[in-house]
Amino acid sequence: MNKNIKDLTGNNYGKLTVIGFAYSDKGKTYWNCYCDCDKDEPQEKRKVCVKLGKYLQDGSTSSCGCKRREHAKEISQHSNKKPRTNKPYYSQLRNIWGTLINRCHNPKYKGYKYYGAKGIFVCNEWRDNFEAFYDWAIKHSYTSGLEINRLDQSRNYMPDNCEWMPKGVSSANTCNNILMKIGNKEQSLAAWSRDPECEVCYSTIRERYHKGIKGIALIKKKKPFKDSIYTYKRKTQTFKEWSMELNISIITLRNRFKRGYKGNKLFSHN
Repeated sequence: MNKNIKDLTGNNYGKLTVIGFAYSDKGKTYWNCYCDCDKDEPQEKRKVCVKLGKYLQDGSTSSCGCKRREHAKEISQHSNKKPRTNKPYYSQLRNIWGTLINRCHNPKYKGYKYYGAKGIFVCNEWRDNFEAFYDWAIKHSYTSGLEINRLDQSRNYMPDNCEWMPKGVSSANTCNNILMKIGNKEQSLAAWSRDPECEVCYSTIRERYHKGIKGIALIKKKKPFKDSIYTYKRKTQTFKEWSMELNISIITLRNRFKRGYKGNKLFSHN
């Protein structure tokens, strides 16, 4: 083990006890751990799980996965019971919680590339237990119209790093939102998506920005392309048709036309 690596051996993190260094990869250190779920077993029969040091220290990982399995079992046992709709905001918070789990832990979810793929996760306390998330939300004054925001955008969703904010304010604070000047007006991408001049949704603006598109094209709908018509040797047809007939790239024809080429020079194979 490198001398510069902080030794976590012997430390306890939730149900996990670090028993030694496992390996390092791309600057990240991994540790061998025992979990309390099999603490009554003889040492030679206990399972060793490997966990990332960062997640042990920030509270994102606190078990071998047994807490998640126990929670799933509990949900399964109570699946036939009616939802507890008597609790205030129960359904709304359940939906918010589900969105957090998907964006951070489901690679097939549309927003995963902005969260889970960047190493942002939901702490085990919330991920394994919706009731813990619900109790935190109510204790921190959740009401309709609010959305969850991470105070430190580089850290996970966890009790000491989250707060409730009005919708729109939270998105303006995320690392996905950037100031953009169009004309004489400068505002965040989220603000542009709500601007009267904008013709597309926020996700489209964000995707266009990351493709390098800037200016008015960022917020306007794409106009349908109309192929140019050109007459050559008393025959009139579109560049696409000329391209197919003469076996010349349509891109080449359009570029030549923009440069002012005409007649034989336009349709030359040289």
